[in-house]
Amino acid sequence: MSLLLDNSRRQHRDILRCLETLTRQLDEAALAKNATEARSTLAALAGIVKVHLAGEDQSLYPRLKESRDSAVRAMASAFVAELGGLGQAFSGYLGRFSTAAAIQARAPQFVTETNGIREALIGRIAKEESELYPLAEREGL
Repeated sequence: MSLLLDNSRRQHRDILRCLETLTRQLDEAALAKNATEARSTLAALAGIVKVHLAGEDQSLYPRLKESRDSAVRAMASAFVAELGGLGQAFSGYLGRFSTAAAIQARAPQFVTETNGIREALIGRIAKEESELYPLAEREGL
């Protein structure tokens, strides 16, 4: 197994742990009073996701797009296109909830959006683990 995929899988575990912590913090009444812990967890999540995406953009996807196998190139391109939408949604979410005060002011919206982002990230991780990483391993990455 490659260092690249080892790091990506470790980052997935870290993202999932942050999501679990954030999920436990999704109490509207508590968030309306104090959202400092949730904002801290969200900042940690954003940092891990940013590093993870940069690694994929700089190493994994370019290497897969250079494959001799057209199916591999097509799958890599599809993953990149799909990721763009998720990246934009995540960026918008982070912008809307950039401070604890913003979370407190819109606690119900934060809970709803966090649940949606959580499901999108979990789905993306599952897809990478089940489809993309096995393909990368077969390519020798």
